[in-house]
Amino acid sequence: MELTQKNFKVGLKAVLKILDHWGCNEKQISVLLCFKNKDDISAANQNDLTQDQVKRISYILNIHGGLRQVFSNPNNVYGFMTMKNQHSLFNGQTPLSLLLEGEHSDFEAVMNHVLNLGNF
Repeated sequence: MELTQKNFKVGLKAVLKILDHWGCNEKQISVLLCFKNKDDISAANQNDLTQDQVKRISYILNIHGGLRQVFSNPNNVYGFMTMKNQHSLFNGQTPLSLLLEGEHSDFEAVMNHVLNLGNF
């Protein structure tokens, strides 16, 4: 399947639901998705997404997909990102706080960590 702008707009809608389940507020959503404010998020349905936004949407979808594969309990699927984690990647922070403070490499690192959770 070719990944088009339309596909990523569908992905954006899914990501907004995921971030809501993670308990993110509007400011956090704006930071995570590189939007200036709520109006920019709403306008994303009419405008093209940047490469940066497309990458972040992809990372979040992959993180969520990995969590769904590892956990069957919705509290863990949606709660993992807000739980303090002692893994060296997080160093006592929540995965979400790392994403909020981090760069693309942090998104990739969190995604890879989650995707590897099921590989004991």
